[in-house]
Amino acid sequence: MNIVELESFLAVVEYHSVSLAAKRMHTTQPTLSKRIKKLEQELGAQLFYPSNQGVVLTEKGKNLIPYIRQIHNIYQDMVKAELSNSNCRPHLKIKLGSSPYVSHLVAPEFITYMNDHKTNYFIVNSSIATKELVTSLNSGNVDIIIAPALGNHPHNFSCLPLWKEKMIPVSSIHHPLAKLNKAISISELAQHEAVLLMEDSPIRSKFDLLLSEQDISIKLIAEVNSIHSNIHLIEMGTGWCIINERMLNEKLSTIELNDLSMDLEFNAYFLKKRADERLIWAFVEYLQQWLSESPQFSKLLLHSKSLAMQDIKSPL
Repeated sequence: MNIVELESFLAVVEYHSVSLAAKRMHTTQPTLSKRIKKLEQELGAQLFYPSNQGVVLTEKGKNLIPYIRQIHNIYQDMVKAELSNSNCRPHLKIKLGSSPYVSHLVAPEFITYMNDHKTNYFIVNSSIATKELVTSLNSGNVDIIIAPALGNHPHNFSCLPLWKEKMIPVSSIHHPLAKLNKAISISELAQHEAVLLMEDSPIRSKFDLLLSEQDISIKLIAEVNSIHSNIHLIEMGTGWCIINERMLNEKLSTIELNDLSMDLEFNAYFLKKRADERLIWAFVEYLQQWLSESPQFSKLLLHSKSLAMQDIKSPL
């Protein structure tokens, strides 16, 4: 196989059509079909089949996506290095899929750490809705996921616990709830108006589960789709909400509860079949190393077994 055949494969994956992929590759449909056929012969498996929705990947084809994309990325980096007359090694491109909270409030610090330590990784960080994380990893659109615990995750996923954050109810410092000088019950808190994240958010899902266990309903007056929007509304005096404790600021007051506590675990997920790839396990090692050194996250760290059997302090 050669790089043109691999690029042809990726084009068909993207466009779900041999004819559209051929236009993208500036070639004819018969020529592109021959490339795919040759690739299938070398791999000993059918990669696509026709359907009413266009050309569809077989299971074998789906399994090959992350590997072919990585080979293609390395090839592109190699070409760029040669064209720039650079002696540096090609970057290892890794596609990180993360929940909105992780993407906006955790990943930037980690990416800075990786760049400062010259790890040779090129990180593409994508914010992905929780309900789309599983599909993104299975399809090869991302190489690894960092997100709140997915519960019963697919059997073909490896799960590595990373850190755990305490979740707390808060109100504005000017809200009547901030004037309390004692802990209250969740039933008492439920009598006050609340503004929460959308139902499909990890924080909301876990909180709703805890409420259902105690058969408690709350006075929900609004829903928002980001933790920043939630905090801003509460700062303005609109009800109470649930946030990550580390996001507490001088405009917010913690509401002490005497009968309910909540935390949220954050894990890394990747395909089991890729656990032995250096791209994956070395990245996870760096991630764990950063968490252990971070002033904020070291106290939240969940200790888990290393994926690698060797030291990775030297850049890749």
